[in-house]
Amino acid sequence: MIYNKINLEYSICTAPRVGSFYLQDRILQHTGVYVKKYHSIKDNNMITIVRDPIDMLTSKLSMTVFYDKHNQTLDHIRNSEDNTNDLNIYLDSISKVDVDKDFHTVIDYRDLISNPFEITSALADIMGLSIINKEYKENSIREYPENSHLITSKKVDEYNEIKAYVEKLDLSALYEFYNKALARSIKI
Repeated sequence: MIYNKINLEYSICTAPRVGSFYLQDRILQHTGVYVKKYHSIKDNNMITIVRDPIDMLTSKLSMTVFYDKHNQTLDHIRNSEDNTNDLNIYLDSISKVDVDKDFHTVIDYRDLISNPFEITSALADIMGLSIINKEYKENSIREYPENSHLITSKKVDEYNEIKAYVEKLDLSALYEFYNKALARSIKI
């Protein structure tokens, strides 16, 4: 797809399963401007979204389980006391960033989901973009099986089992990062 306006001054840089596709689509539909998204650090004004670690990790593990044709992830969840690879990736990623220094703008996932237009409008204002369309066309985000991406992980049969597993893990480092980031999130 070719975009008429691409903003290179900003990027959406998030951990997986926090709504980055949704935010990217909201910005595009409301402003006409495409903002690239990444799961890595960039050297421009990074926008990030933070989500409750239990929900984020449950969603990520559920998506991993959904695409894991050999059931290795589910077997690990059922039979191991060790951290999963997905948790280790999250822990590694937060060790590489400083919320106060690295992120230009922080968005609370709950606000993005409950007040998407208001969050997008506030973000557009921060970015110096104009709202050109107040309407939002639902269902424009698609799944990307080639990248093992699901729109929602709640459709995974083992979702509740995975969540029960996640709730038993030591997520203190993720919660420390999450709470620090929440304190910096934009308010609407």
